[in-house]
Amino acid sequence: MQVKSVSNFKELEDTIKEFKPDIFLIDFYIGNERGDKVIRNIKDIPDFIETPTVIISGSENKDDIIASLEAGANDFIKKPFFIEELIARISAQLRIKYIYDELLEHLKKEEELTRKLSDTLEEIRIKNEKISVMNKMLKMQVITDPLTEVFNRRYLFEIFKREIARAKRYNEPLSVIMMDIDHFKKINDTYGHMIGDKILKGIAKVIKERIRTSDIIARYGGEEFVIVLTNANLEIAQKIAEDLRQKVENIVFKIEEKSIKATISLGVAQLKEDDDVDTLLIRADENLYTAKNRGRNAVVAG
Repeated sequence: MQVKSVSNFKELEDTIKEFKPDIFLIDFYIGNERGDKVIRNIKDIPDFIETPTVIISGSENKDDIIASLEAGANDFIKKPFFIEELIARISAQLRIKYIYDELLEHLKKEEELTRKLSDTLEEIRIKNEKISVMNKMLKMQVITDPLTEVFNRRYLFEIFKREIARAKRYNEPLSVIMMDIDHFKKINDTYGHMIGDKILKGIAKVIKERIRTSDIIARYGGEEFVIVLTNANLEIAQKIAEDLRQKVENIVFKIEEKSIKATISLGVAQLKEDDDVDTLLIRADENLYTAKNRGRNAVVAG
């Protein structure tokens, strides 16, 4: 154990810059300074706010005792005293300080663990978000046609079955449009497949912009698209098909300094009680075939 003695607060300030005491024993009168003032000065130093302070005094004045305790003294020992009493009281304060330091260290460790846990949870949350985004992207890649960025044929059949089941369960109308780009082989042969792909993408974009958010568009194969119209009877579906036909007919695709026009033919059919995916698509395809036989750039519903 190391002990340092000083005769005034200035010496005390200089000493504690290097020496970090575990307890202060302060005579109530240090030179011309009172002990309660010295305690307040000590408590103003952040490193020693919780360091025990014990006043030693021969004063019988209760105001001195009260002033010392109010200033932050942990104990007040009156002179004369037994040395055993002094040691016992110092030991008691050191035990309290030891417990306090242990508790403070424990709280710091708990705080550090809490911070690390919080950081770990945040890292996990960020990673989970990234995984979720990646999973969504992977799912979209699995169900999306990479060229036109609409649903692919496989996902069409999966979702089409669900929509038919839902329409029958709630007795709601459901219609389907089968659409084909007219003379698309000629476009490819004339302008090349890269320009043909851009025509496909352009027409898919027109469809997506016209149909409702509840509707489903998928690339059925080659230059064919299927549009599932939820809660739409034959009349509504036929109107949407005609709108699409006119929009495509009026577009001039500007590609590589070329002005290219295209038309589409569309077959429309409404779900019947005994329909499934195959029978409904067959009827829409038959109507599409009729539209092509009528000269293309037409809508046939039935």
